[in-house]
Amino acid sequence: LFNDDIKESQDFLLASNDVNCELYAEQLTLVGSAGRVLTTELRVRQKLVVKNEIPLIAVNETDIVLKRKVEDLTEELHIFRPMGWRWRAQKQVKIIFLKERDQCKIVIKAREKEFEKVHKELKSFVRWLRLCVAMHLDSGLLPRRYIDSVTKQPLPDIEERIKRVTDTTMTPVDLWPRLRGPTATRETRMEVVAWIAVCIFHCKLEGGFVRDCSNKNLAFCVEIWSHRF
Repeated sequence: LFNDDIKESQDFLLASNDVNCELYAEQLTLVGSAGRVLTTELRVRQKLVVKNEIPLIAVNETDIVLKRKVEDLTEELHIFRPMGWRWRAQKQVKIIFLKERDQCKIVIKAREKEFEKVHKELKSFVRWLRLCVAMHLDSGLLPRRYIDSVTKQPLPDIEERIKRVTDTTMTPVDLWPRLRGPTATRETRMEVVAWIAVCIFHCKLEGGFVRDCSNKNLAFCVEIWSHRF
């Protein structure tokens, strides 16, 4: 590619003025002043970058379940951002994921060898996707709410349970009965722990609460911690 398309191009000849360029096997050696060499190297790298457009799965894919998974992915393309950031930072490869009807089109701007590596990684992802039973596509940017299919409104009892761990107006007076009061239960104590994590330490909680420890930590006294709180 260097000898055929780059070496004799007008812009490369201008950039590589006073730079000795030697190509041996697949190694290009540039000799000259630092500024000229860096400019020439940049020009070569730009010329080696090729734009490729590929679908995530084949257009004639027969696996209906896989096609439905890809269709769902096209609504949540943000999950591919870490991959794009990684390739751009490490290998100067630009990857763009686009929705095209019910398909995911991928635009890759990279040198040939890097393109092959990206393509291999995408194929590996598709193999995993084919076997995947459930995908978690929530971005986590907004709190999730269960919406009743009939009323189209959040359920009051669920909203009340959420409020128990997110209400920043609560004070120790409100929390103490749930922690040490006569009606305190394991669930109310875990809600207090969750409230501390969310409202004091600004943590993000997801999923169910941890119920029991498999082995009690003998160095940790729950009674002392509770009284200190």
